[in-house]
Amino acid sequence: MPQFERLPHFRRRYQKLSDEDRRACDRALRLLAADPHDLRLRTHKLTGERWACSYAYDGRIVFMWAGELITLLDLGSHDEVY
Repeated sequence: MPQFERLPHFRRRYQKLSDEDRRACDRALRLLAADPHDLRLRTHKLTGERWACSYAYDGRIVFMWAGELITLLDLGSHDEVY
């Protein structure tokens, strides 16, 4: 099972989420740890080494993925993170 590394920027953005979005993000992170290609996450490759998945209709998690390490870079709405 992959391990998460949460960068400070990700932690700050996570703390600012509403309770509902925080629960949705936690659920998405559990799915991401179990299977990064789970269809419910809508995981897709971005430019370079970055990937993104959804935690809500307009909520995205941006991360880098190398073997068993997933580095969480950013989260927020589509417009905020892309």
